[in-house]
Amino acid sequence: INRTRVALGSCYSNRPTIVCVPISYRTKIPLNLFSNRGIAFLLVFRRLREKENGLQVSRSSSSSSSGISAEFRSVSRTVPTRRTMYDGRILACLLVLFGVRYSVCSLPCDFIDSVNITDGERLPNGDIRHNGVIYNATYYRTIDYEYADFATKRNVPNYIRGCLCAVRICVRLCCGEHEYLARRCLPAEQDRPILVNVSAMEAINLRNHSLYGFLYGKPCEQVYELMPEDSPADEWVIARNGSLIIAEDLLIPRNQYCLAPRLNSTYASGLVCFTSTEEFKYNLYPIGMLLSVPFLLLTFLVYACIPDLRNMHGKSLMCYVLGLSVGYTVLSMVQLSVFPGASASCVIAGYIVYFSFMVSFFWLNVMSFDIYWTFKGVTGVRSSDTRKFLLYSLYAWGCPILLVSTAIMADFTDWLPVYLRPQFGTTRCLFVENKLIEFLYLYMPLLILVFMNVVYFFITALRIYKIQCETSMVRRGDSKRHTKLDNDRDRFGLYLRLFIVMGVTWSLEIISWLVDNNAWIFYVSDVCNCIQGFLIFALFVLKQKIKRLIYKKFGIREIRQEQKMSSCSTRTTATMVSSYHESTKSDNPLVAQSNVAA
Repeated sequence: INRTRVALGSCYSNRPTIVCVPISYRTKIPLNLFSNRGIAFLLVFRRLREKENGLQVSRSSSSSSSGISAEFRSVSRTVPTRRTMYDGRILACLLVLFGVRYSVCSLPCDFIDSVNITDGERLPNGDIRHNGVIYNATYYRTIDYEYADFATKRNVPNYIRGCLCAVRICVRLCCGEHEYLARRCLPAEQDRPILVNVSAMEAINLRNHSLYGFLYGKPCEQVYELMPEDSPADEWVIARNGSLIIAEDLLIPRNQYCLAPRLNSTYASGLVCFTSTEEFKYNLYPIGMLLSVPFLLLTFLVYACIPDLRNMHGKSLMCYVLGLSVGYTVLSMVQLSVFPGASASCVIAGYIVYFSFMVSFFWLNVMSFDIYWTFKGVTGVRSSDTRKFLLYSLYAWGCPILLVSTAIMADFTDWLPVYLRPQFGTTRCLFVENKLIEFLYLYMPLLILVFMNVVYFFITALRIYKIQCETSMVRRGDSKRHTKLDNDRDRFGLYLRLFIVMGVTWSLEIISWLVDNNAWIFYVSDVCNCIQGFLIFALFVLKQKIKRLIYKKFGIREIRQEQKMSSCSTRTTATMVSSYHESTKSDNPLVAQSNVAA
């Protein structure tokens, strides 16, 4: 018996302050019998009853829980008399003295369907008026607990809570009263309208209708925003019972969604909780990206540890892989809900993801341009790798910094209208899910860079073909130039394969953004993103030349080379001996005859 109530009557009056007042034994008293306070209370209470009624209660030396329960039963069976009213007065004082938690009633409805009405107006008949809603005594209680995020129960000072959904059609708002949703829940100078569709042809402002009442706070931690302006599958209306109807066939109960008033729109946004199936599917993608990160890090470490690979091209690849690995890691953490929603850490994580992917895009563009520039300057004077790498770094790091700075200034200043702001951390850690915002801040730079890469590779391919035709006669006389050309051509083929892999991946990303209703495109795009790390590792590490450098770095090459030379010499010796015997047989027929006779 963890919280046992002494069955003595009805609930205590709705007063939040503990006072020592005369009460009868008909008052319910929640009591933890196994606490020191509870035992002390029982002993004092039993002494009072023995003195009043002359009862002889057997005193057992055992202090077990069964003994305490027996004393509790002996106390609760006694019928109070007129004189016990005085003892009841003493009892109330003892409750305050010992600090025993006393009478509160449970709500006649689910906690999630109720609101705090402590500051409401108490009417002469005992009803309470709060925000224009009248609660009679049937639909409110004084309680001493609350639920953090509707999950974790905790004790608090007594307050009054009313069952709103019993007297109104309930609609839940994601933010608190007098707040709107921007980057997070922010106080509003005046209440924003909550304009919603109640049918395909009718929209109403819920604040102007007395049939509706508002609950506050997200009903769950993970929500996603419906975007009816971008996808017909996200169109929704409010049903007569307060539920949300999506695409005319999916019913979302009131405790699985919330509405968010906006500063820049009269229409409210609808945010829906993830179901367990959706959450499982949603978690597969970040897990797949995390599996790709080790291959990216291995590629980075191989090129960082081997001096022969730390040339200008290797450094460019290292920067590209580094940006991609950081972006994958932080994005996976965001989608796995490591960062609390609408928190400072969530917003910072969003900016890191944005910056990291921009860095990877621009370094891929650098590698494409470098191949183009290499073949453009085959016969000319070339600048040093150090100077080129500094210029490339200024471009590939500076442009992402400029883009992120623009996004931060747009979010934290008023120099852009609200509909052009990325709004990092509003409904997710990244920028808000809006076609215009996504195009301006992500897909427009991506389209420009992909187009530039296509142009660079196309021009480079034409130049390689032209150079091969022009140098067909030079190959015999200038072996060094021929070797240099072959090396550049091999490097072009390598980066061309990288561009095809990355270009197809990001092209599918753009297509999946443009085509909302084709789920298979999303799956193909997600799979390509998840295997990028392995593909890059296979292209740039699992090559014979790179493996030889790794063997040399760790002293493995010499062993294999000795084994190879030993096996080659053995095969050569065997071949020479065999050839010698054959020639001897053919030149000396007597030897052959003697062998046959033998």
